[in-house]
Amino acid sequence: MSTRYLRYLIPVVAVIVAYSGFRFGMWLFSRGSGLSPEDERWIDEYHGLAERTDQSRRLGLSVEPSKIVVRVGQPIIVKVRLVNKSKKSLVLNSWLRPYPDYLKSNQFPLKISVERNGEPLFCRGNPEVRPPHTRKDFFILEPGASKEINFDLTSRHGSIVWDFSEPGRYVVSVWYESYLTGRAIGVKAFTGKTNVARTAITVLP
Repeated sequence: MSTRYLRYLIPVVAVIVAYSGFRFGMWLFSRGSGLSPEDERWIDEYHGLAERTDQSRRLGLSVEPSKIVVRVGQPIIVKVRLVNKSKKSLVLNSWLRPYPDYLKSNQFPLKISVERNGEPLFCRGNPEVRPPHTRKDFFILEPGASKEINFDLTSRHGSIVWDFSEPGRYVVSVWYESYLTGRAIGVKAFTGKTNVARTAITVLP
């Protein structure tokens, strides 16, 4: 074989070897994680999905406090409103309990982030893990329709509670984010992330 052909053959062989190594590495990963090689599609479905979704275009969200100034010990009631801005029905996750965003739960889509005087406020309690969703755990939001959720941030939500006992300025950020497709149970659920809505609440002594 001439030297001219070897110059073209060597890069081709290198690419084939690299791809084979990648596939073998993915196979080892799936073995270690308890996934079969056929389940690689699930890995790809969740990794980087937020960047591939059309954020804020189909599902909108707003947040409004009942009071922007409260005293220590008083409830902090907020109203969250979800709106279907598309021309098609959306199937949504009904587990709309406020959930800390940093706990990264895919079961609870209503994410909450709280800051006190510019610093992150972490909740107290342990994250909750529920059994897998069933069909009844999703609901349909028709085009143009909305759903409102009211909750008290000073109350316990499951085993989680935020501490608003210190006076200061609190900024609450809320958004809906879910990547449960519902495929396994015959549901085609909305996946993605809405806009992030924010509201400020001042807590006085």
